[in-house]
Amino acid sequence: MKRIRQKDVISSMFLSVALAMILTQIVGVAAVIIDGMITSRAVNSEAFSAFSLVSPLISTFGLFATFISSGCQIVSSKLTGSGRKDESNRTLTVSIKVALLMCATSTPSTATTSS
Repeated sequence: MKRIRQKDVISSMFLSVALAMILTQIVGVAAVIIDGMITSRAVNSEAFSAFSLVSPLISTFGLFATFISSGCQIVSSKLTGSGRKDESNRTLTVSIKVALLMCATSTPSTATTSS
């Protein structure tokens, strides 16, 4: 029976995940560029400036959400694998609460001011 070296397995898994992450980033950057082009053609320069100012903030929220979800996935997998499903469920619950909190704080207010 042929023995598979652990380094080869890890290298192949890393390569497949790295390629998916690179492709995701390229698509995300392309989407931001396309959004900017459409916004700049459809609205005036003030609206485009507002879009340009808010885009990094939205990206920061997305980055934070990615960190939370990745960390939760790793911790939850370890806990589930070791048979501690209750702790795994608590980890998932905390991550869902954080995600809901982020949604609530990043959603723009619908209140309007009259001048």
